[in-house]
Amino acid sequence: MSSKVEKPKVGVFKLSSCAGCQMVMIYHHDYLPEVLNATDIKYFKMARRDNVPEGKFDVVFIEGAVTEPEHIKLLKEVRPRTKLLVAMGACACDGGVVSLKNTVPEHQVESTVYSDTSKFTSIKTQPVDEVVKVDAYVRGCPVDGGELIELIKSALMGRKPNLTNYSVCIECKLNENPCRFINNKEACMGTITRGGCGALCPTYNRPCRGCRGPTTDANIISYARSALDREIPGREDLLKRREFAEFAPPNVYPQGRNVIKATEVAIISTPISSKKGGSSQ
Repeated sequence: MSSKVEKPKVGVFKLSSCAGCQMVMIYHHDYLPEVLNATDIKYFKMARRDNVPEGKFDVVFIEGAVTEPEHIKLLKEVRPRTKLLVAMGACACDGGVVSLKNTVPEHQVESTVYSDTSKFTSIKTQPVDEVVKVDAYVRGCPVDGGELIELIKSALMGRKPNLTNYSVCIECKLNENPCRFINNKEACMGTITRGGCGALCPTYNRPCRGCRGPTTDANIISYARSALDREIPGREDLLKRREFAEFAPPNVYPQGRNVIKATEVAIISTPISSKKGGSSQ
């Protein structure tokens, strides 16, 4: 007597984000139904009318950064009921664009956006793994559809996903792009940024912004010194690009996630005229 195989229960929850990563997921549903239709999507507000946030999940995708106390409450409610929790996109993985607000006092951010701040409470931006344990990461702004599908398939098959850990520079070389950092003297972050995007921005004449987060062996201190030594114009723009490295993985920065706020920011923001001699280490 055959029994019906129960599909894995999936949930997609949104915190503070633009919903671009969810749009990638919806877009690929049309092209790879054999993958996503193999699951039972219980909660996905952007894609379905009837949602069930209660109960247990096999896989949960979290899009967005933590910026409200309600987000912390949601994560701590969902985590114990989830077998595999996935941080999806730059905001969930590293804080993303939303973490730019961490550079100014929180009350200043609130009063700039809202005339009446008495009805809500916001907090400093945090990535998901600052609040709960994360089992897997799908990086990018937005995520790459191929990597997203690879993670979903690997979760269904019970195997480790084959995701990229080399830098964007490798993909730039494969695309035969000239180096925007050395040749063009642009503040390109491809040397320290995890690949997997196909070097999309440099290929279309834009420097890498680091949206996929740092590689596990990224030497950001050396990168910052190189930018200073080479007198890279627009170095102030590197400070703006901290949104994708505000919270770097602990294995990249054993000294602490906020080291980027200290050493290399001080180096990058040093006026070129006051630069001392010496090679970058």
